[in-house]
Amino acid sequence: MYNFFLVSILIIFLCFIGNCLIKIIKLLKSCTKSLNSIEAFLKSIGKASRIEFYKTVDGQKIRVKNMIMKVNQNVDLTIAITDALGNVAPAENIQWTATNPELVDIVVAEGMMGALVKAKGVVGQTTIQVKADAKIGEGEVLIVGELMLDLVALEAKFITITAGTPVDQE
Repeated sequence: MYNFFLVSILIIFLCFIGNCLIKIIKLLKSCTKSLNSIEAFLKSIGKASRIEFYKTVDGQKIRVKNMIMKVNQNVDLTIAITDALGNVAPAENIQWTATNPELVDIVVAEGMMGALVKAKGVVGQTTIQVKADAKIGEGEVLIVGELMLDLVALEAKFITITAGTPVDQE
């Protein structure tokens, strides 16, 4: 009888532990799903998602989306490549171009994070584009930054008068 009592208590105890283990396994599975979701989110925010342009004015960097420049000027531009939350993020294969290369030359700085844009003396509009691969290694996730640039004429210096052919008065 004593053995039956001990066996019964042991069976009840094992059932209790079994139920606890089942609950622990379910909890661990739930935690794994949550951790996988958190990991996916963290991986997504660590990737570069945008390129921003900056110009330097009086030693300070100022973010710009578009600008006006005279046809005889140059401007130093720098870029920041950031993730969705504004943190600096890595990228590779950075390329600078102008949509209207007849208007400007682009001299890219070492490291590809800046460039000198030189006007060629012609009035018009161009877009400075920077493209980069946000996925380091195999594969590609292309991100693009754009800066609209209006090139305007210099101040007026001369007045030219054009005469037609003289004719007799009637």
